[in-house]
Amino acid sequence: MTDTIFLVIDDDVLQRKGWLRTFVNDHKKFRNDIIFGQSSSRMTVSNGIIHEERTPMPCSRAGKWSVNLKPANGAAGTLYPAGTFSDDRFYDRKLMMTVSPSSDETWQYAFAMIEHPSFRCLSGCNMPMSAGARQDCALWNTNKDLYDQIHNDIARAVPDYLEALERLLD
Repeated sequence: MTDTIFLVIDDDVLQRKGWLRTFVNDHKKFRNDIIFGQSSSRMTVSNGIIHEERTPMPCSRAGKWSVNLKPANGAAGTLYPAGTFSDDRFYDRKLMMTVSPSSDETWQYAFAMIEHPSFRCLSGCNMPMSAGARQDCALWNTNKDLYDQIHNDIARAVPDYLEALERLLD
């Protein structure tokens, strides 16, 4: 599956007109970049501990490259180019369900940082509209106080993740 392009999106929002075309065009221009709709999470590492700082407003800027922003799949999605997920551990369902059972986007981010740490915000169509889906059962409600733990659990199981973050954020 290393030659497969992945586009991960949430299904409880309505995308803006031209959304998919914008992803395709941005991918054509920046074939090696992971392209994401937006981010409201800034990543840091201090004394070997990973921290995800969440902000109430997006900290990404349309069309701009970033180094320490974790994509939000629920905000227009994330396109991972071919070759992003070549590490067999990424596909280890038991490992994922042990260390990151409720945050697939943190799991994706960790392996993207290991394999392919080049991120760029989508150049437009970044703000989907609410589809009126219930948000009381959203995984964010489960994870909002656990993201640091999830990142660090992944890093304990997959030390390459912490090493990649320290190298890139240094």
